Amino acid sequence: MGGVRFRYGAAMGVVCLILCNCALVDQYADRATTYNLEAEQAQEKTILLNIIRASLRRPLQFTTVTSILGSTSATGSGGYSAPVAAPFRSSGGAGSYPSLTTWTAGASLSGSETFTVPVLDTQEFYQGILKPIPSQYYDLLVQQRYPGDLLFNLFMQKVVMRKTGPTCAGNHTEYCEHTFINYVSRDENIDEFQTFAHFLLRAGLTTEEAGARKDNLLKGAMNINLRLLGATGQSGASGQSTGGAAGDSQSAEPLSKNYVFCFAPTDERFSLSENIKCGVSGKKGGIELDVNSPTSTTITLEALGTETALTKGGRKTVTISALPECDGDQPEYGRQMRAGDVILQSFCQRMLSFAASGPISFKFYPKSTEAVIYYLGEVARRQLYPDYDEGKERIMIATEPDSDKIPLLPCRELPLPGVDSSYCRYLFKIDAGLIPAGAISVIYNGDAYAVADYPHGGGYSMSSLEISKQLLALFSSAKSLPSTTVLSVVNQ
Repeated sequence: MGGVRFRYGAAMGVVCLILCNCALVDQYADRATTYNLEAEQAQEKTILLNIIRASLRRPLQFTTVTSILGSTSATGSGGYSAPVAAPFRSSGGAGSYPSLTTWTAGASLSGSETFTVPVLDTQEFYQGILKPIPSQYYDLLVQQRYPGDLLFNLFMQKVVMRKTGPTCAGNHTEYCEHTFINYVSRDENIDEFQTFAHFLLRAGLTTEEAGARKDNLLKGAMNINLRLLGATGQSGASGQSTGGAAGDSQSAEPLSKNYVFCFAPTDERFSLSENIKCGVSGKKGGIELDVNSPTSTTITLEALGTETALTKGGRKTVTISALPECDGDQPEYGRQMRAGDVILQSFCQRMLSFAASGPISFKFYPKSTEAVIYYLGEVARRQLYPDYDEGKERIMIATEPDSDKIPLLPCRELPLPGVDSSYCRYLFKIDAGLIPAGAISVIYNGDAYAVADYPHGGGYSMSSLEISKQLLALFSSAKSLPSTTVLSVVNQ
């Protein structure tokens, strides 16, 4: 009886072994999560790899993972053989045979993954990433409370300020025209551009829906007459932004909504004209759609909110309410000045001289998706191997949530005098060689590069990667995907 019970228990053990092996196939949750984490790494590393290429001024190469198929199989086997008393068998002596008990067990586990990785080199894909960024996407990020300084630096290539009087018709000299260039390799360019951006953001620059329009791009879509921006006597309650939600991807039908710049000031000192405020209907000479400027947005500022007065000595003075820093006497070039003094004086002199001459227009040139990636490459190059003799520096942005508290001067790693650096963060910080915790890293030409997340000092680096990823996705459709390359990996 005891032998029967023993053999029954052994049989049950074999059955349990087989069932346990089969159960391995059903436990797919962890493997599916692992695929998700790997897909995250694959996408972000691909974007970072292209940013590194851009920093070296090398051609970009785009790929994507369109599908991941995984399979797992497990088999198990077991056996037990009990001794059997054979007839005519010798019971003892040299010719006797011992009783034999045999156990057998076996198991195998195998898995395979198949990745579909197409090379994005089709005409449709490049037509997409070379188009200006959709204004509806810009508005979406504004309404999601992304820092305005981050968006303006990422999306704007340059802004051209021009006198519109008859004496400057066809004249592109410095007297009639000046360009604020978003070029991070030169201090004078990036300092002036960010100071100009802070001037607009402090005045409440935001976006609102302009109405139905077939063409959804930031191109010729905004022709806003900005009358007396900050002029004395022109006051009124600030309007509210009426931004919309996200639309379909660029690869689908064109978006039906277009968005324009407007102003929603929160500082009562900035007395803006009703013509430029958000949510104000019936603007005289207000928002007009201009299809004759295919790559830019034009904002016309009549007198740029100036107030002109004469001093006792007969000298004419000009003030701008949205630029209170320019009201007082600025340091003269004849003495030693701090960096912040030089930036402020140069900016104030240029803005006041243009404002005193009459009507002025600003023309905004947005970037394309490819230009955003090349821009982040320029930011990385400024940190790792800068051009000229400017020195290594990480580009920073102002993240102050209250627009009226944004400093006029740009953020720097070594703060400028008068700039509260508590709200200054890195736009895109990259490390070479060392890989910090919480970082996305790649190896290119034998060198390691890494981008840290926000808790580990990366600032808005991950946000810049996320925006780049979304922009690429907007221009990836079924037509953008060529014949695929399938990579199979088998684990045993």
